[in-house]
Amino acid sequence: MSPLYVGPANDTENISSLNAGIGDSSDAPIENDTQGRAWGALNKGKGLAWVKVSGFDGGRGTGNAFLVYSEFVDGRLYCMAARFAGNDSSESPADNGGRTKWMCCKNPNLTGSNEVSDWGSGTHTFNEHFDYGNEADINKSARTLCWNKTHSRSLFTFHDVDQTGQQDRLVYDMANTEAWSTRIKTRGPSSGTDYWQNGATLTSGSILSEVVEWGQKVDASYNKIYAGVSDAEANDAGSNDVAMIWIDNGSDFNDGLGLGWKRSGADSQWPRIFGAGGTTPTFDQSNDTSGAPENYYGIVCQNSDNGNMRNRKTAVITILVNIF
Repeated sequence: MSPLYVGPANDTENISSLNAGIGDSSDAPIENDTQGRAWGALNKGKGLAWVKVSGFDGGRGTGNAFLVYSEFVDGRLYCMAARFAGNDSSESPADNGGRTKWMCCKNPNLTGSNEVSDWGSGTHTFNEHFDYGNEADINKSARTLCWNKTHSRSLFTFHDVDQTGQQDRLVYDMANTEAWSTRIKTRGPSSGTDYWQNGATLTSGSILSEVVEWGQKVDASYNKIYAGVSDAEANDAGSNDVAMIWIDNGSDFNDGLGLGWKRSGADSQWPRIFGAGGTTPTFDQSNDTSGAPENYYGIVCQNSDNGNMRNRKTAVITILVNIF
């Protein structure tokens, strides 16, 4: 059998000439897209891989190899930054527990006691080494060190939402080359400091992307990605609708897909019901039924409008970033 060449024209490097264990250990990490292509060819294009990026390992050193779920798509290696599992009500390590992973919050910039969220630029991680071969595991959210990785493209994968089947992967060109943590902290409503926008008019954050570089959208509702959306109702309204990441055709809060959503009142930072000791809202475990009642929240919603937040318990959305 002739060797399979993996580089540009006239390149003599081929899969047979590369270390057969590339990406399989910290001693032989993937260090460029050419090696990523070789790894992908040996691993059906996705799986856990050891990766090394010069000067980066999530703030925990300088250029050390790290293990992360990865996919090779359209000539590039993408590494997972986040996984949003619709039925994961387990606690986040962001503030030493007590709040659901990817819980909607008012201000991702806050770093004080009991205010650190999954959306900011902290170095905490969870479930980062989970084998995501089972895409239907609806109880395993994740946040990896790549949430803080500067990049220009994001690969979204979709399970059990409208954008599924043969169209379950889309690569978006991002409007700004930066980390997801930076986008969420600076480009949401009021430059990321107030996703609630209580008392204002209905508002969305900045457009994070409106260009799909690779993949086929199922419909126009996947045209744009926004840093948050809010109906801006009063902070003691149990029907205050907010999502941290919003995918829709426009900024009018209509027929979109949301990540990190709530329909509840809010205290200064986290979603709470005013009065009665500030009880945290109920985690929604319904599945694409009629809109959520007041004082509910969840991780994934779809086909949602202002006043009609439709939870998707069985959905899983992942965000992977081009690593090189």
